[in-house]
Amino acid sequence: MYKINFNGKRASAAMLAIALLSCSFAYAKTTENAQNALEISLEPSQLLSLIAIDLKNSEESKTLRKEYFTNAVPMARKAGYTPLGSLRVTEQVVGKAGVQSFVIASWPSDLDDLKFEKTPELQQYKDMRPLIWNRLDFFKQSTLSKLLLTFSKDKFYTLAIAKVNPERPDDYQTYLKNIESYLHGINARYFYQMTAPRVSKFSERENSGYRVTLVEWQKEGDLERFQNSVALKDNYQLLRAGTTGFELFRVEPTIR
Repeated sequence: MYKINFNGKRASAAMLAIALLSCSFAYAKTTENAQNALEISLEPSQLLSLIAIDLKNSEESKTLRKEYFTNAVPMARKAGYTPLGSLRVTEQVVGKAGVQSFVIASWPSDLDDLKFEKTPELQQYKDMRPLIWNRLDFFKQSTLSKLLLTFSKDKFYTLAIAKVNPERPDDYQTYLKNIESYLHGINARYFYQMTAPRVSKFSERENSGYRVTLVEWQKEGDLERFQNSVALKDNYQLLRAGTTGFELFRVEPTIR
């Protein structure tokens, strides 16, 4: 059974500030709506990148981080990388591998990102990644149509990362479909889903089979109510059988 931990892990994302400095491009934008929301807008065919981060805190990692942000990040920006905002992890509900923050970013297209990853000048900085971060997971998916995400200050969000079981590939999708009516009944909703993201950890490409699901909740206690609901009980076996790994995080938007 997946371990449920409500003690949580609270970590500051302040050290990511240099990576999240706003950068204006015509093809992607982020706005803060009267200090109450984080709005992220992408055009069709852009690439949305969600980056799970857990920073090391040694003196060596701090030195390398400064070098990485001074050199590699400007290279990425020049190639089309645009940081749009971040989601701070306030609690890891399921799973053990720590994440401090999820950075949201965009590229003009999937091809631009893939081209940049092969840039010879980038390779030395890619080798630094495991020395700077305990965890650096990239989840990337192209947008098929115009995308607008509005993270509200007065709403609550969870982010689930599932590794789909290749022997039972339909079970997790069935689980998500079956619990949707319960979510609607408490005015919660699927906020955004990556159904087939391209995944890499540090710099190594992972096999396909991941799904990322963001849920927007109206009340802070709605998640606990769901976890005690008949809807979860009746579909829990689909979640277990349909995944070989599952993590669930409470997250909140960073609104400056």
